Amino acid sequence: MRSDYRDFRMDRIRKLVVTDKSYVNSKHPTLKDYIDKMACEKQLEQVVIKVDKEIHSYLDHQKYYGGFVSEKTVGSKIEMTFLTISLEGFARWYMTFGDRAEIIRPDTLLQRVREITATIAQKIN
Repeated sequence: MRSDYRDFRMDRIRKLVVTDKSYVNSKHPTLKDYIDKMACEKQLEQVVIKVDKEIHSYLDHQKYYGGFVSEKTVGSKIEMTFLTISLEGFARWYMTFGDRAEIIRPDTLLQRVREITATIAQKIN
């Protein structure tokens, strides 16, 4: 209907029906171009973290709120990529499982988590 990419949350789709209709259009941008465009327009920041495989399933539904894009297995870890509009919000979400994860990039996220942790440490000492 809109001849454009659409974003839908898979956990809210209740029924799928397969049809013979095709929506392939040679004028349509690639998914990579679409994601790059959205990142610029909405000033999204790319975040890459690695999490222990053991906790990955606990992040299943929550990851979409953080702007989840993709993931891949790297040894005993799952490397997850996000596009987020709020590093502050992402930092606070990350801290809920940060003892079982590692921030790969950006450095500004790592710095913000350190600042929040230092503030907490001052309050409990």
